[in-house]
Amino acid sequence: MGMRLLKHWLAAIFFGGLALSGGIFLLLYIIKFSILGPAVSGASHLAVILGTLVFSVLYSAICYRISTLGIKELDRMLAKGVSLGR
Repeated sequence: MGMRLLKHWLAAIFFGGLALSGGIFLLLYIIKFSILGPAVSGASHLAVILGTLVFSVLYSAICYRISTLGIKELDRMLAKGVSLGR
């Protein structure tokens, strides 16, 4: 069971990171919108591509962890019968 869960969270993190990177690359290289500022031109550089990929996967991992902690806390509160503001 542990390996099955490991595969699922890793897949979710990497897919989220790739989707975020894809959106950034779409804006940078296809639409030619300088989302990363004037220092990064329309020319594709390996450092920009790798940096964006690493940042996106790290960002996805952080968001995944925060959301799983939030869902666990919400589940714990609902199991106790705690009201969510009513």
